[in-house]
Amino acid sequence: MVNFYYFTDTDQLIGQSINEAFGEVSSSDSVYDASKDKYRFTSLHRATNNPLAYASCKGQILVQQNADNPALVNIVLKPLEQPNNGLPVVAYFIYRGILKSSLTDGTNVVDGGNTLTYNILENNSVTPQKVLGIELVGTGYADQDLLDNAFYLPKSDFELWTVFGGWSIGSFDKNGFGFEIIFERIGYESNLGIARHTQNVFEIPKLALPASQADVFDFKTKKEIVNTYIDPCAFYGNFFDDKIKARRSTDDTDDEFVHDFSKKSGDEIYRDLIDGGTTSLPKNIFYNRNAVYLDIRNDWNFSFNYFDNYSNELRLSYIDDSNEPIDEVNYYRSGWPILKLTDLPGGDNKSTVRISFPTKDDMQPFVCVINGERKIKLIEKIKQGKSDFFNLQPSLTELYTSDSLYLVSPTYDGSDVISQYIRLKYIDQVFTDPSPVNDYSPVKHESLDFVFQPTTFLQPFNTNDSIKINVYEEDRYINLLSDFGKDYTSKIGMAKDIGNTALFWSVSKRKTKSRFAAESPSFSITKLTDPTDYFTLFIDSKSGPGLSGKNIVPPSSLPVQLLNETKTRFSFFKRRNSIDFDTDFFSVVLSNADFATIVSVANTNFTSIYKPYLCFSNKAESTYGGTPYVKFDMVLKGLKRNASNVMEMAEFPTGLSIYSYTPSELK
Repeated sequence: MVNFYYFTDTDQLIGQSINEAFGEVSSSDSVYDASKDKYRFTSLHRATNNPLAYASCKGQILVQQNADNPALVNIVLKPLEQPNNGLPVVAYFIYRGILKSSLTDGTNVVDGGNTLTYNILENNSVTPQKVLGIELVGTGYADQDLLDNAFYLPKSDFELWTVFGGWSIGSFDKNGFGFEIIFERIGYESNLGIARHTQNVFEIPKLALPASQADVFDFKTKKEIVNTYIDPCAFYGNFFDDKIKARRSTDDTDDEFVHDFSKKSGDEIYRDLIDGGTTSLPKNIFYNRNAVYLDIRNDWNFSFNYFDNYSNELRLSYIDDSNEPIDEVNYYRSGWPILKLTDLPGGDNKSTVRISFPTKDDMQPFVCVINGERKIKLIEKIKQGKSDFFNLQPSLTELYTSDSLYLVSPTYDGSDVISQYIRLKYIDQVFTDPSPVNDYSPVKHESLDFVFQPTTFLQPFNTNDSIKINVYEEDRYINLLSDFGKDYTSKIGMAKDIGNTALFWSVSKRKTKSRFAAESPSFSITKLTDPTDYFTLFIDSKSGPGLSGKNIVPPSSLPVQLLNETKTRFSFFKRRNSIDFDTDFFSVVLSNADFATIVSVANTNFTSIYKPYLCFSNKAESTYGGTPYVKFDMVLKGLKRNASNVMEMAEFPTGLSIYSYTPSELK
């Protein structure tokens, strides 16, 4: 079991004000600007003394100079572990406002009274501060460069330090410091610049009116970044049914700076870590302690009505009865693509939210609960067992679902709602929309359409390893009902070696499955490099019985790209990752030259704010050497602003095709 740790000493924190809290910036805030919309991603705090900062989990750390104060540094922790509570994958924890003197004198690491400096000094005769990463600046490490560069680009004579959960990694400045949590999200890679300031406040100029439809869409698109971050108090609230370790400054610490922690769960999470409402702790450690964040995504992981397919209003109810919700609430009412609920009533251990969703004609909607607790009715359990999926019924008389999704959140002592983060996917199961609402909504014609975005697969590696892999923990819905009678959400990724680029997906949550069937283990490979060719071996093992693999050349004599759909156990992954790999895996294998062509077409025809998707057209079936295969032409589809300043879905050919040879392939 993975242990996670609270970020600082609980007894030192002073109550947080609205102008220090995570979220939209109010008019009373010091950074307020009437000409801009602003959203604070950093949770700011103050303390009675300089409290220690604790590593949330095992990970690598990067120290960066705070550009706003020469006496302070910031620490980025890239986790090597993830919580057990179903939260989305955390890419980074950022600790802002660390006293520089608790780590370095400007040249060498010093004894700063914490576990990090103690271990560095104990294990090295020479301790230049560069081991902290503080000197990673300039070429490859400029503000606009990927934050990943600091962790993956090779260093000539040092590696960043690995810390363990619960290590003290420096001392916060009591006068002001911050803590920030960034989720992994495709297309929203963090740059080094965000790690070099006292706080991270996203800002965008207010929309000038009158505005064209494309200007409004640009404005909305830029705001989607807010769902890459989570309020730390909601992060801790999601440990209610799990455990997290925390400590007071007066708890024991030995002479090697090993600290004693206490496990917190249930009501203790709220009482000690979020509210602090005891005689010895101040009230309101987090201003948003009672806020529930509802993050509803569409199948492309934008907010649920990003493509303007229906209305922005949800119907909500907080009453657990037989009546469907009727009160309409604008999901975007804050001006940002997330719904912050602050008026949930308390209850006996749980607070209920019921949601009816807006629909459109010819829609077959369902919802997948990615993170959060769904209340499942007895009749539903009897029919299909416990599931994260819930099929919704469109109303025959109005454009809302006629049934509602039940979500429950924990309460403290049966009264105060505990801050939570809930993520849903709201998806239309219809494969091809005969009457799209507008010209800029994506419409799938093949199961592979709109899954892969080639220009988002950024590789921070420049090593000579045989294989470089990125897996993105971001669920995409895969509809194979017409071909195989199954559908599911999947993780997607890219693997690249000297000659080939493989785009792939693997099952994360099955929607269509036998009643009470156990989930297949999800794909466990994450971002890494490796000197072996095991990934290539894995793909080759999936090429189908009786086939000669990637070197088959069809009559056109074009280079071959395989498109594989498989469900075969591959024992190598069990040995390497300690799991049974027994799940669907799907890959499109391209030569590196062909993938570079696709990226070039994308960059030439689309702007960086709208990253296009691979789609597949002109399906043709044939045989080669008695073996049936299917050919698809690859095209790029994505959003573009046309000459009338209106968004449209544009399509550009790549000049490339792929071929499928496996007997179980899409027909």
